[in-house]
Amino acid sequence: MKKYDFKVGDLVTLKKYCKNSGRMAMVTRLLPEYLERIDIVYLDDNKEEARRLGRAMISNVIPWSEREED
Repeated sequence: MKKYDFKVGDLVTLKKYCKNSGRMAMVTRLLPEYLERIDIVYLDDNKEEARRLGRAMISNVIPWSEREED
């Protein structure tokens, strides 16, 4: 499995098997390494969903540039 080194401000998405897969998000906070989680904010066009905060396991997050487009 490929390991990524995320920084605050990186554009990301969740892997295909995740509920919010395909949604653009931005990393807002890196939690302590032992938690293996990051905080994200979704950047959707839909006003109801835009700027919704989330937390994701690092193993489920990929850079936006490496997403699979259907």
